[in-house]
Amino acid sequence: MAFGCYHVVLARGLTPDELAARLAAAVDGAECGVTAVGKHTGDTLLELIEDTYGDTFAAIGLRLGRAGAWTYAVARTSTTAVC
Repeated sequence: MAFGCYHVVLARGLTPDELAARLAAAVDGAECGVTAVGKHTGDTLLELIEDTYGDTFAAIGLRLGRAGAWTYAVARTSTTAVC
């Protein structure tokens, strides 16, 4: 499912960490790793990313969770992506 720069991915039988690793491996043309950012959200998350990687970065941000047997990721593409 997609809306604007946000995408929702649902999976059964995977932990949130496994889903994050698979999504990072699926990013075309980029070597992506998975890094936990704690409880950063919104502006503080963007500040953390920009402080770490600079003004331009190719990245996705994932909000991970579980609901019953389902694992979900809400993904937000980077601020430099065209949405």
